[in-house]
Amino acid sequence: MASEHAFKGILTGLPKPGGGEFGKFYGLPTLNDLRIGNYFELVLEVILLESAIRNCDNFQVTKEDVEKIIDWEKTSPKQVEIPFNHLACMHDAINKLGSDSNKINPLVPVDLVIDHSVQVDVARSKNAVQENMELEFQRNKERFAFLKWGSNAFQNLLVVPPGSGIVNLEYLGRVVFNLDGMLYPDSVPISMVLPGVVGFELSGKLCNGVIATDLVLTVTQMLGKHGVVGKFVEFYGEGVGKISLADRATNANMSPEYGATIGFFPVDHVTLQYLKLTGRSEETLSTFQHSCVAMIEAYLRANNMFVDYNKEHTHLDLADVEPCISGPKRPHDRVPLKEMKADWHSCLDNKVGFNVTVKSWIKTSLAPGSGVVTKYLLQSGLQKYLNEQGFHIVGYGYTTCIGNLGDLDESVASAISENDIVAAAVLSGNRNFEGRVHPLTRVNYLASPPLVVAYALVGTARARCHSKLVLGATRQACQQCHSHKKHALHKAT
Repeated sequence: MASEHAFKGILTGLPKPGGGEFGKFYGLPTLNDLRIGNYFELVLEVILLESAIRNCDNFQVTKEDVEKIIDWEKTSPKQVEIPFNHLACMHDAINKLGSDSNKINPLVPVDLVIDHSVQVDVARSKNAVQENMELEFQRNKERFAFLKWGSNAFQNLLVVPPGSGIVNLEYLGRVVFNLDGMLYPDSVPISMVLPGVVGFELSGKLCNGVIATDLVLTVTQMLGKHGVVGKFVEFYGEGVGKISLADRATNANMSPEYGATIGFFPVDHVTLQYLKLTGRSEETLSTFQHSCVAMIEAYLRANNMFVDYNKEHTHLDLADVEPCISGPKRPHDRVPLKEMKADWHSCLDNKVGFNVTVKSWIKTSLAPGSGVVTKYLLQSGLQKYLNEQGFHIVGYGYTTCIGNLGDLDESVASAISENDIVAAAVLSGNRNFEGRVHPLTRVNYLASPPLVVAYALVGTARARCHSKLVLGATRQACQQCHSHKKHALHKAT
């Protein structure tokens, strides 16, 4: 017989604005524990506590575990283990025993995105996507068949198939779950050492011409110096409200590169706007897959998960971020764009206009993280001009970032090897460690997508592609672009 939940007394209903309730939740404010108010200054700490309380069964999670989290100020430095509540391969064994294998399922929802298998074998071709996907399926036929079986054999397992993109945040981001009337944050119950939580304060706003990649590389450098290995990083401050959700995701996605376990942005009005933009219902939807926006907002407000905090922290004024790249060998080796060695004023100041093309020996590819990118590139008319420069879409996945660049042209590879050429790669990705992109590229720079195109046009990583020239597209330079084609290309770079 199941014992009574240790925290039954704080289980309460979340009322709907028009009457009734969305469901039940464990209301942390009703604990009335002064330590929570005094020590819990970041939303991530509150989420860890909620998970422990909700899963407290005095077996896997005990009241002592909950106490360790509440007493965060004393227990965090001691590296104590806490539960933040694995699927064994028992399906066939259960069948052989004559039992019901349908009972073997993940305890928590599992989303598996297949995005590391596509390789750039075919580039600079309008058929690149189709041909690369065919090769991808040939190489991974057995693996994909197994994953497809798993998606049908198990409940709680969602497999996003190859060719769908990388993150699929617009679909997979749930924020708050409503499981059989129980509300809780989108989190994964596992056991871990009670982590240190570092607050990263953002203020101001990004200057014109400075984009997400510039911010990401600056943050990565700062957190690398601060030291956040094994810690949780939470971004807060008035500057957060001036960053789009997509740019927040780009920063959070770099957490392995700056060493943190997680990079976290608390939910605010920008998050709610994104949920509405991507098709979440404002009031009516309340399922295991997607919760309605009104319920998400009400739950997070009721459990004090909208608050800005300040603990161990580092600070960045967004106005101080400048266009930059990172390299040649590590993500946190940031180099301001203005410090790159050579100059290429002639490309824009030439009175005949902006008339440059990517040289044939440069391997170019465009692998968006989502099919949505393809749609807006096509609708804007920009993809036509990217194609003319060899940036045809080659597939949807990490490709170059994880070493799936594919082969270089044989003559180019021979020239590099025989003449000891220091070949460079410029990519918009997460990792640029030596040998990761390609064995023949000893110098690898992380850069924003516009700068990737710019460096391809210049043909060397020794160019100074300063923002006023490349990203700002000054009025004088735009006037020199003597056709619609060249003007569109100018904006693209």
